[in-house]
Amino acid sequence: MRSLFHIGPKIRVAEIMDCGAVFRYLPSLVPTNLISKVEWEHVVKRADGLSTSILGFEFDLGKSIQQADLLLGIIPNSKAEEAYRNKDNSTPVDSFEAVFANHLDKIRNGSIPEASLISMTILEYDVASAGGKLNAPPAVFHGILTQTKGEPGIRDPQAAGRLAAILASSIGRPVDVQETNAVQKIIADLPSNVRLVWIGAMPGREPRMIRILLRGLESESLLENLHQMGWAGPTETVSRVLEVVDGCFEHLTVQLEISADGFLPRLGLEIYALNKPDSSSSFANWAAAPDSTPWQPALSRLEDSGLCLPSKASSLLAFPGREYLYEQGVFEVHKGINHIKISIEDNRACTAKAYVGLLFRAAKI
Repeated sequence: MRSLFHIGPKIRVAEIMDCGAVFRYLPSLVPTNLISKVEWEHVVKRADGLSTSILGFEFDLGKSIQQADLLLGIIPNSKAEEAYRNKDNSTPVDSFEAVFANHLDKIRNGSIPEASLISMTILEYDVASAGGKLNAPPAVFHGILTQTKGEPGIRDPQAAGRLAAILASSIGRPVDVQETNAVQKIIADLPSNVRLVWIGAMPGREPRMIRILLRGLESESLLENLHQMGWAGPTETVSRVLEVVDGCFEHLTVQLEISADGFLPRLGLEIYALNKPDSSSSFANWAAAPDSTPWQPALSRLEDSGLCLPSKASSLLAFPGREYLYEQGVFEVHKGINHIKISIEDNRACTAKAYVGLLFRAAKI
């Protein structure tokens, strides 16, 4: 963990250039009710040799087993991004590592016009569901920021379609014109004030799809807007979930999945309790003010609904804070809850998952 990277006037990130080397110090920073010692070893093995600007985990709140998926955030033009671009010459050309390095090269050399829209890239590794098989490639997500206006997200259908196409290529899939057209059509039909803020491709999921995250859909009009957009999923379940968390969040992001034929029925409701939407990246906000108090009402409601175990709720509430890590220097670790996602599929609320982050800064002594 040697390089520092500015992400704003007050925040300097200490990037992790080899997660495996640093992760041996981290179990004390994450409650064992969220990751057990055995499962932590799986995370360490998966992360070995990987670099990141921001470290994140995904916890299933409804399962008693203490597992976590791994999220690695890569800031544009950072040392971590450079590490992914500098692949070994012996890397097979059809491997994820080589394909993703080529993807990043295209972003940085100007051959992708939408490169300026990408505010951050996240690699999501399915560790919890891997069953010991930890070599599967990650999902790739791009956060989107309109730099000229400082606004999160876009409404441009053509730009969204091209981002969908380059994301397919980033995970080694051939571009599907029908899939791209479906993304363009849906973005073109967005209600006013709704913006595309994240877009991703997931190589391990079937059927093939592009995942989009939309900001600006208000809970009061969500069902009507989803119907107008052509989503034909379980609206009654969406309504019940909104009732569960009503009044417990400050803003909402809606996750939808798009195949070549249009919307898939799966939907995710992401609630953010700490910050209202603004032009800065959400990870900077939670890192600047790590506090669990605003999350207590939502977790209490999720407990009552059976979507969150009491042990997971108490451990999650104990997670945020600031601690110190001694590794080639002294680093201040900012720990916070970014959001909670409730996934809906097959006419029922399937899971509630928490997404947390750890941001490292060089401590002043």
